Amino acid sequence: MEDIGTAELNGAEGSASRPGPTGTAVRGRLLWYHDDPFVRPPAQCRTHVRDGLLVCADGRITYSGPYDAARVPPGYRLTRYDDRHLIIPGFVDTHVHSTQTNIIAAHGAKLIEWLERYIYPEELRFSDRTPQDRAYTDEIAKLFCDELLRNGTTTALVHCATHSYSVESLFREAAGRRMRIAAGKVLMDRGERIPEDLLDPDVGTAMRQTEQLISDWHERTDNRLVYAITPRFAVVCSDDMLREAGRLWARYRRRGVLMQTHIAENPDEVYKVRELFPDRRDYLDVYEHYGLTDAGAVLAHGVYLSDDEMDRCHARQAALSHCPTSNLFLGSGRFNLRAAKLPHRPLRVGLGTDVGGGTSHSLLTTMNEAYKVAALGDYTQVTAEQLFYLATLGGATAMGLQDAVGTLEAGSEADFVVLDLEATPILAKRTERHRDDIGELLFSLAMLGDDRMVRASYVDGRLAYERRPEKEKESKSEYDQVRCTSYDWAAESWRPSVAVGGRSKGVPVIDAYAGGLHCVFRDEGGNLRSAVYDGRSWSVPATLPRPFVASSPTIAAFDGSLHVFSTESGRGEGLPVGHRSFRREDGAPGEGRWHYHGALPKAATRRPPAAAAYDGRLRVFFVDTDRWLWWMSRGTEESGDAAWTDPERLWQMDGKDASLTAAPYAGHLYVLYNSAGLSAPVKCVRYGPPAEGEPATWHGYQEIPHTHGSFQPGVTPYNGLLYACGHGVNARPKVWSTARGTESPAWGPLRPLPGTYSAGQPRMTAFHGDLYCVYTGKD
Repeated sequence: MEDIGTAELNGAEGSASRPGPTGTAVRGRLLWYHDDPFVRPPAQCRTHVRDGLLVCADGRITYSGPYDAARVPPGYRLTRYDDRHLIIPGFVDTHVHSTQTNIIAAHGAKLIEWLERYIYPEELRFSDRTPQDRAYTDEIAKLFCDELLRNGTTTALVHCATHSYSVESLFREAAGRRMRIAAGKVLMDRGERIPEDLLDPDVGTAMRQTEQLISDWHERTDNRLVYAITPRFAVVCSDDMLREAGRLWARYRRRGVLMQTHIAENPDEVYKVRELFPDRRDYLDVYEHYGLTDAGAVLAHGVYLSDDEMDRCHARQAALSHCPTSNLFLGSGRFNLRAAKLPHRPLRVGLGTDVGGGTSHSLLTTMNEAYKVAALGDYTQVTAEQLFYLATLGGATAMGLQDAVGTLEAGSEADFVVLDLEATPILAKRTERHRDDIGELLFSLAMLGDDRMVRASYVDGRLAYERRPEKEKESKSEYDQVRCTSYDWAAESWRPSVAVGGRSKGVPVIDAYAGGLHCVFRDEGGNLRSAVYDGRSWSVPATLPRPFVASSPTIAAFDGSLHVFSTESGRGEGLPVGHRSFRREDGAPGEGRWHYHGALPKAATRRPPAAAAYDGRLRVFFVDTDRWLWWMSRGTEESGDAAWTDPERLWQMDGKDASLTAAPYAGHLYVLYNSAGLSAPVKCVRYGPPAEGEPATWHGYQEIPHTHGSFQPGVTPYNGLLYACGHGVNARPKVWSTARGTESPAWGPLRPLPGTYSAGQPRMTAFHGDLYCVYTGKD
């Protein structure tokens, strides 16, 4: 077996490596801003390093500057991006609606009509009234975070819906990815044609819900989340709502709570504000009157602000979010960026995609639109350097986070993006001519770039998203054959893989039982199928009872039967865990009968369960929708203890997508899991007695180095060692294995299984003296 490192496991040089056990180091061309190019010459505002190095530890940049091999600490993995790439701070989106993700590009109309026709009905779905509403809210939160990272956005200021659950779901998703997200529950208590269920029932309830969200999320100690008090806009907020929002912000502003709202987006909106607030001299005065315009306030749009209103924004250090894409899409008007950034009183300004009024989550696309708006009429043209500043440090400054994000300065949070200068053929031609002219290079990127240009997004010092170039991609559909390979211990080599038969979109599982090697998998139609290897060949896969399961299965031999568990299809937030078993009858290893036993009592999950026999009991693990890990068990028929115990809660996982496996080894039960995907390695915990004669207990977890991205690892004992397996996450991920023993509990280096490229996670087990591995792949 050949030792390999993370970078080799996941592709050739230029693909991003997962962090090692101690930190991340990235080499490439670096660019960031430390001052405002609207005020000073661009060359005095930027740092540009042609051959640079970023070193990251514990979520922060510890070194940024010219490459120096001595600066890379021992044990760090170094990833190199060649001169076809540019590394910049992660983009900062200062205005976006997570709850409008699914109605992006809904037919425009004007603002108020568009809100009433599309937005309000959609936002009604983001509540916790029914399991379906919760599931939809969680689904959109995941899609929203996926889209941010795919577009290189690592920090965002987000409007949610009036329902608290819309904020909770987003924060839970963002926390699992360690993203820097600021968000708030919308405050809105009046409006003639707004659905009643979307309005806050009263001001007191709205304030209590807001304060509870601040307590639950903003004030967590392990936090990158920021709460933003969010009156939607003056037209839909009563005087009492705005007054209490201002009072609440005054109490929490010094703790870093932000305030966000809309202002002067549309002429009809401005006229309506004059009608509703006749005692206020202009739109900004409404917010000033209620204490909503100090530093930490971000006002979106500002298309129809007067010069006097901009002067007052500057005096109070209130920021504006420029949303050119949505302003054009809804025909709202043109924001005067020149007036906002006058050198003698430059406002704090960032860029906002404003999805769903905006039609793209890409801040590169937003730069393009901002340039066009500035070029119209008598507005001064904006430069590419100014646009990149607005999308990074400018946005961070608008949110008061300039010391944390929007920069690559040492000491800042390690959020950065790798841009591919050759993402499209025309971009490659254009940037080839201007590699040495940073202004021309950035202008090409701003005009021609979009999500395809984002090669990788790093969050908290870890790779969170990677796009492989088209020429390296292969369709995952080519990798859904269920295949099997085996390791010959005597020859110390892996045999060529063979097809088990059938295709699977999930993880096939394998276990030895009654003289045969049994492989169970979920096929393309959602049915569980089983094939048996008798030492010579695989049988034709047979369909198990009760079709249409919702997850990949888990398998364990116990009490004379082979037991299979999987989540069953259904509706709702948590799905039942179904139980099937196979008992061999006289004849060949695969001859016998399958039985369906129904759902396990009180077990509900959205993820595949895990099962293992240990200490005379069959044990099943599952993770609930709140990320808590549970287990339950049963004894043997002969002992008269075959009834399932009530589930017992163990601990809360890091992320909601936790998947796990379990196996007994050396008197203990080992559980492997990865609950945070790309951002964390596989973890191993064990259950058993600390010493002979002492009661069993859970022991602290151990990380398996270089296993970031292996979402559903496998584990099995073999020849006195405990083996773990998984795969990388690039376009052609290799299956890997590692092992540890009792005398040396440290996990060994990852070793590739030759010729195995998998679209799903593998599973291993011992059979007839050899180690067998099943996975989904291609010949």
